[in-house]
Amino acid sequence: MRKINKAIMMLAICICSIAKLMGQEIKKHKVSVNPIAEVCTGINNTTYDEFNFYPNPVEDILSITLNKKQNNTKVYFYNSVGALVKQDIIETSTALISIKDLPRGAYLIKLQNNENENQTFKIILK
Repeated sequence: MRKINKAIMMLAICICSIAKLMGQEIKKHKVSVNPIAEVCTGINNTTYDEFNFYPNPVEDILSITLNKKQNNTKVYFYNSVGALVKQDIIETSTALISIKDLPRGAYLIKLQNNENENQTFKIILK
Protein backbone atom coordinates (compact mmCIF):
# COMPACT_ATOMS: atom_id res chain seq x y z
CA MET A 1 0.00 0.00 0.00
CA ARG A 2 2.91 2.35 0.77
CA LYS A 3 4.25 1.90 -2.81
CA ILE A 4 0.81 2.71 -4.25
CA ASN A 5 0.57 5.92 -2.20
CA LYS A 6 4.07 6.91 -3.32
CA ALA A 7 3.12 6.27 -6.98
CA ILE A 8 -0.05 8.36 -6.62
CA MET A 9 1.99 11.19 -5.05
CA MET A 10 4.51 11.06 -7.92
CA LEU A 11 1.67 11.21 -10.46
CA ALA A 12 0.21 14.23 -8.66
CA ILE A 13 3.60 15.98 -8.74
CA CYS A 14 3.92 15.29 -12.50
CA ILE A 15 0.41 16.62 -13.15
CA CYS A 16 1.11 19.79 -11.14
CA SER A 17 4.33 20.31 -13.12
CA ILE A 18 2.52 19.89 -16.43
CA ALA A 19 -0.23 22.26 -15.30
CA LYS A 20 2.38 24.89 -14.43
CA LEU A 21 3.95 24.47 -17.89
CA MET A 22 0.48 25.03 -19.39
CA GLY A 23 0.10 28.22 -17.34
CA GLN A 24 -2.64 26.70 -15.19
CA GLU A 25 -2.92 26.62 -11.45
CA ILE A 26 -4.33 23.60 -9.71
CA LYS A 27 -7.66 24.47 -8.11
CA LYS A 28 -9.53 22.58 -5.45
CA HIS A 29 -12.73 20.92 -6.65
CA LYS A 30 -15.46 19.00 -4.94
CA VAL A 31 -14.95 15.43 -6.05
CA SER A 32 -16.41 12.04 -5.32
CA VAL A 33 -13.77 9.35 -5.17
CA ASN A 34 -14.00 5.66 -5.96
CA PRO A 35 -11.18 4.28 -3.76
CA ILE A 36 -10.86 1.02 -5.72
CA ALA A 37 -10.35 2.85 -9.01
CA GLU A 38 -7.88 5.20 -7.34
CA VAL A 39 -5.79 2.33 -5.98
CA CYS A 40 -5.86 0.34 -9.23
CA THR A 41 -5.21 3.18 -11.67
CA GLY A 42 -4.06 6.17 -9.65
CA ILE A 43 -6.94 8.08 -11.26
CA ASN A 44 -10.05 9.17 -9.41
CA ASN A 45 -13.51 8.85 -10.93
CA THR A 46 -14.62 12.43 -10.46
CA THR A 47 -17.69 14.57 -10.56
CA TYR A 48 -16.93 18.28 -10.78
CA ASP A 49 -19.45 21.03 -10.08
CA GLU A 50 -19.40 22.29 -13.67
CA PHE A 51 -18.95 19.08 -15.68
CA ASN A 52 -18.80 15.28 -15.61
CA PHE A 53 -16.70 12.93 -17.69
CA TYR A 54 -16.49 9.17 -18.11
CA PRO A 55 -15.18 6.53 -18.45
CA ASN A 56 -11.77 6.77 -16.83
CA PRO A 57 -9.69 4.90 -17.90
CA VAL A 58 -11.07 5.38 -21.42
CA GLU A 59 -10.57 3.17 -24.48
CA ASP A 60 -11.67 5.24 -27.47
CA ILE A 61 -14.66 7.53 -26.69
CA LEU A 62 -14.65 10.13 -23.90
CA SER A 63 -18.03 11.48 -22.80
CA ILE A 64 -18.12 15.01 -21.35
CA THR A 65 -21.31 16.54 -19.97
CA LEU A 66 -21.40 20.24 -19.08
CA ASN A 67 -23.63 21.05 -16.10
CA LYS A 68 -23.96 24.71 -17.10
CA LYS A 69 -25.30 25.83 -20.44
CA GLN A 70 -22.10 26.78 -22.25
CA ASN A 71 -21.90 26.81 -26.01
CA ASN A 72 -18.65 26.27 -27.88
CA THR A 73 -16.53 25.09 -24.98
CA LYS A 74 -13.01 24.34 -26.20
CA VAL A 75 -11.36 21.04 -25.25
CA TYR A 76 -7.57 20.66 -25.29
CA PHE A 77 -5.73 17.34 -24.84
CA TYR A 78 -2.16 17.49 -23.48
CA ASN A 79 0.12 14.44 -23.30
CA SER A 80 2.35 13.56 -20.35
CA VAL A 81 5.10 15.97 -21.45
CA GLY A 82 2.69 18.89 -21.83
CA ALA A 83 2.40 18.93 -25.63
CA LEU A 84 -0.99 19.79 -27.15
CA VAL A 85 -1.98 16.66 -29.11
CA LYS A 86 -5.67 17.24 -29.88
CA GLN A 87 -8.32 19.92 -29.61
CA ASP A 88 -12.06 19.94 -30.14
CA ILE A 89 -15.15 22.07 -29.45
CA ILE A 90 -18.18 21.02 -27.43
CA GLU A 91 -21.17 22.67 -29.11
CA THR A 92 -23.91 21.19 -26.90
CA SER A 93 -24.17 20.19 -23.24
CA THR A 94 -22.98 16.62 -23.98
CA ALA A 95 -20.16 15.52 -26.25
CA LEU A 96 -18.69 12.18 -27.26
CA ILE A 97 -15.10 12.74 -28.30
CA SER A 98 -13.19 10.07 -30.18
CA ILE A 99 -9.63 9.70 -28.90
CA LYS A 100 -8.80 6.37 -30.50
CA ASP A 101 -6.19 8.13 -32.68
CA LEU A 102 -4.11 9.01 -29.59
CA PRO A 103 -1.49 6.63 -28.15
CA ARG A 104 -2.10 4.99 -24.79
CA GLY A 105 -1.05 6.99 -21.75
CA ALA A 106 -2.00 9.76 -19.33
CA TYR A 107 -3.52 13.01 -20.60
CA LEU A 108 -4.55 16.32 -19.12
CA ILE A 109 -7.78 17.67 -20.56
CA LYS A 110 -8.47 21.40 -20.36
CA LEU A 111 -11.97 22.78 -20.89
CA GLN A 112 -12.18 26.49 -21.69
CA ASN A 113 -15.55 28.29 -21.82
CA ASN A 114 -16.47 31.54 -23.58
CA GLU A 115 -15.38 33.60 -20.54
CA ASN A 116 -11.89 31.97 -20.76
CA GLU A 117 -12.49 30.09 -17.49
CA ASN A 118 -10.54 26.82 -17.44
CA GLN A 119 -11.18 23.45 -15.83
CA THR A 120 -8.54 20.74 -16.04
CA PHE A 121 -8.83 17.01 -15.39
CA LYS A 122 -6.79 13.92 -16.08
CA ILE A 123 -7.57 10.69 -17.93
CA ILE A 124 -5.83 7.46 -18.74
CA LEU A 125 -6.18 6.15 -22.30
CA LYS A 126 -5.83 2.37 -22.32
